[in-house]
Amino acid sequence: MGIYRFLLALNVVIFHLLDVPAIGPFAVFSFFVLSGFLMTLIMKETYGYSLSGLSKYAMNRFLRLFPSYWVLLLITILAIGLVGNSNSKAFHHAMFLPTTYSEWASNLSLIFWSQTPIEIIPRMAPATWALTIELFFYLIIGLGVSSSKVSTLTWVSVSVLYTIYFNLTSHIGLGYGTIWLASLPFSLGAMVYHFKNEISKLIEKLSIGNLLFIAYITNLFVASLSSNLLNENLSWKVSFLSSILNLLISAVLTVHLFNIDRSLSRRWNSILGNLSYPVYVFHWGGALIAAAIFNDFTRESSIIIFGFGLVITLIISYLVEYNVSNRIERLRRRIKN
Repeated sequence: MGIYRFLLALNVVIFHLLDVPAIGPFAVFSFFVLSGFLMTLIMKETYGYSLSGLSKYAMNRFLRLFPSYWVLLLITILAIGLVGNSNSKAFHHAMFLPTTYSEWASNLSLIFWSQTPIEIIPRMAPATWALTIELFFYLIIGLGVSSSKVSTLTWVSVSVLYTIYFNLTSHIGLGYGTIWLASLPFSLGAMVYHFKNEISKLIEKLSIGNLLFIAYITNLFVASLSSNLLNENLSWKVSFLSSILNLLISAVLTVHLFNIDRSLSRRWNSILGNLSYPVYVFHWGGALIAAAIFNDFTRESSIIIFGFGLVITLIISYLVEYNVSNRIERLRRRIKN
């Protein structure tokens, strides 16, 4: 799953820095599906739902997310300080230094207090709104919302009903940047965990493992191209259908990847998987440094900013991951055991 996580993070980078339609939100929802699956997996098979298990789970999640994030945030703060708030804000509207204690607290804690955290500013690392959502669902999964098939199916049903309600009363779509609408992908990920054996047998029986990858990529291309090639009346319909297909394919693909994970190159799977988190967190920071090098904060040279920003992001992500996260990993293993 490591290579898959890295490719999803790369899709987010391409979406943000090259303005390629659809692929970023689709990747984020795929991340949510994957998180629902993995968090349910480790609660069921590693930690359990006792107070001790929940404490170990919470500490492990904290150690995975926050130390490397704080280092990356410090580098981002230095970059913003170097170029100035006006330039960083021109580069991304949410990317500027906080002015109040509560704004600093939100940026340090990854908790942007809103049901739509994507709307909260400043976010010095702009993509971190999704981590507020991740933390919320880490909590409720830890508290047992997906502890059984019955509870998980109930969660999925409530999520589907809320999504239908949203579409009937607000606007058509699966929503983006909101906690309550993110419930659907997280619950789907949890559900396929409980039915992973049945899904695996069906994939094997129908021999559709490779087709899942093709379907995922094809759906991504269709969603991305439709906004440019189709008229507005048709493009939103294609986009809506593609977003639903993205959730369904992501859920089944997650199970398939879980089954074939051991057959992939363990070294590259691990390296790229570990890089996915810092790349996701820091890519705007890396791009800001690239923009400073070329003195172009309007992103008119988007290809150049993307290329240099991605290289900077990968280098810094690697250094942080293997000088910070790797040292903490030993502690995480002791806590897990």
